[in-house]
Amino acid sequence: MTQQPDFYIITGDHGRSGMSASDPVYTLDDAADELGEAEKLTGRDARAIYVDLFAETVSNVTGECLAVIAKRLGAAQ
Repeated sequence: MTQQPDFYIITGDHGRSGMSASDPVYTLDDAADELGEAEKLTGRDARAIYVDLFAETVSNVTGECLAVIAKRLGAAQ
């Protein structure tokens, strides 16, 4: 298995049950899918986080994922 140096994870708040994090996904589209599923599953806000191991950076990309979801919904109408 090849490990990619940059990836997305989705974090979610389960209230008193604690927090969760998804397995890594490697595209913004997949991150948007995971974000939508996490919010449906928990009924709470989730966050999409982009991790770049080479640059040693972490970014909140929730807004970008929500834009992907909105674009899909607009195209479906």
